[in-house]
Amino acid sequence: MIQRHAFEATLAATAEFVSAPSRQGFCAEIVRHAAETLALDYVHIACLVPGERRVATQSAWLDGRPFANWSYDISGTPCQEVLSGARRCIASGVQAMYPQDQDLQRIGAESYVGEPIRNSSGDVIGLIVGIGRSPLAHAELVQATLRILAMRAGAEFEQRATLDKLIDSELQYRTLADSGQALIWTANTDKLCTYFNRVWLDFTGRTFEQEYGHGWTEGVHPDDLQHCMTIYVSSFDRREKFSMHYRLRRHDGEYRWLQDDGSPRHDAEGEFVGYIGYCLDISDRKRVELALRDSETRYRLAFQTSPDSININRLADGLYVDINEGFERLTGWTRDEV
Repeated sequence: MIQRHAFEATLAATAEFVSAPSRQGFCAEIVRHAAETLALDYVHIACLVPGERRVATQSAWLDGRPFANWSYDISGTPCQEVLSGARRCIASGVQAMYPQDQDLQRIGAESYVGEPIRNSSGDVIGLIVGIGRSPLAHAELVQATLRILAMRAGAEFEQRATLDKLIDSELQYRTLADSGQALIWTANTDKLCTYFNRVWLDFTGRTFEQEYGHGWTEGVHPDDLQHCMTIYVSSFDRREKFSMHYRLRRHDGEYRWLQDDGSPRHDAEGEFVGYIGYCLDISDRKRVELALRDSETRYRLAFQTSPDSININRLADGLYVDINEGFERLTGWTRDEV
């Protein structure tokens, strides 16, 4: 009964995770969620490299931290089978089964789980992989969880690919820009903004002439302006993507939190022609984050100051995750020793 409850709780947590709206860095959140929830030592999401027998990772997580993206040849690896459309779950002995896979050796892999990532047409476009250095426990749970995450990743990739294609076409882009919910802007190579969509102008209640150039900064909250401009200018100079949060004054005078994602633009010859960005109102999410932060603070205070001995253990292997002062008093062990 306990195992079934843990199974259902893990799947419920994953279902809640994947139901969240699309956002910047979602792939990184997926691999971290999988690694921490399923107690895996390594997780990555990768996409097929067109015309090659290779995949390129989009995000990876190794030993509790992000791992640099890389690409690898799938020949002689379990990933080759996954990309053929098969699900692969090897509870132990994966290195012996795939002796040519040097990456498994470098990681010290003992177990392997892989799920194909498909688009809405059913075509395999990538995979999500989980690796453990010990035999896999609860294989059914791990496989089911990765299956859910693979479906969400497929939807995310397809959505972003669709958006990229639309943005490539200026006419299609402008049609999309004025019919959606995003506040969209573009800037020339001199950093001056030369376009704001109708959604932006309706949001701020200002004219294009007022927003043109650096005019839009007049609506940024004074406490956020320096941070906002530092990210904008430094990213622009390095021709790098950026994502930042700041408050912008709405037409009714209320400051609303926005997430602003900007990307460099290039013409057909690859010449840099400026930036394009889109903003989403994340005020409701900010309120939830603040509430969760407050709740976490209250929880930590209650946990640490409770006179009772309390310890938190990881489901997969019983490893201690946290203990309180009551536990230290009762056992004589410190948090570092545990």
